[in-house]
Amino acid sequence: MRCVTIALLSLLISSPVLSETVPATEMKAVLVTGASSGIGRKITERLAANGYFVYAGARKEQDLNALAGIRNVQPIRLDVTDQQQIDAAVESITTAGRGLYGLVNNAGVATLGSLTDMKSGEFGLVMAVNVEGPYRVTRAVAPLIVAQKGRITNIGSLSGIVAMPDLLAYAMSKHAIEALHGFARGEDGAARCAGQCDRAGKLQHRAGQECRGAKRRRRAHRGSQPVPAAGRGRGSRRAGVVRAQSTASLHDRPG
Repeated sequence: MRCVTIALLSLLISSPVLSETVPATEMKAVLVTGASSGIGRKITERLAANGYFVYAGARKEQDLNALAGIRNVQPIRLDVTDQQQIDAAVESITTAGRGLYGLVNNAGVATLGSLTDMKSGEFGLVMAVNVEGPYRVTRAVAPLIVAQKGRITNIGSLSGIVAMPDLLAYAMSKHAIEALHGFARGEDGAARCAGQCDRAGKLQHRAGQECRGAKRRRRAHRGSQPVPAAGRGRGSRRAGVVRAQSTASLHDRPG
């Protein structure tokens, strides 16, 4: 499996078919996690429009209802941190009889915080969704995808190859996705299917918007703190500013 930075989902949609001419039971099926908004929603819409049958994973009833209105899309309740829901999703896909050609591991969350001020619970949430989630889902659907010699796409991030201030947990999780994708190249089963790791740039989905908003609030908070009269250099200013103790996170996560 090659980790490349080509256009999003180019592997999956390299040979699109017209949905008007192919019965739904004969369409290649793809599972997209975190399909309720942002990148996941756009991927779902694009694949469905290009002739794929999409199992769109989401957690909230209102999101499931919205996804149900898209042609060639079947919403499926899926919290990637819940193994029972993952197993139920695999059972539903298997029972449908069309198999599974592709998986897009998109579900993810982001949280702001450094090593010293991030709450352990928020760190754990990011790891559970961004790292354990793709691992659990990929492991669960692998037999179906291998059977069709299908494809797996992991939605990575530029944070998976660089580290940015206040994005400790998110950067760690996306570095883990790079490792997961690289390691899979040596798996026997993975050798019988294709895959890619797409590194998203500036986040435009709900998680990114929440993080940018929290970052602006944090900067405003820091700017309002008094700075000691002596030693206004960069290092001393950092030491003199009291950091916000609360860490902003996306508990209302997409998907």
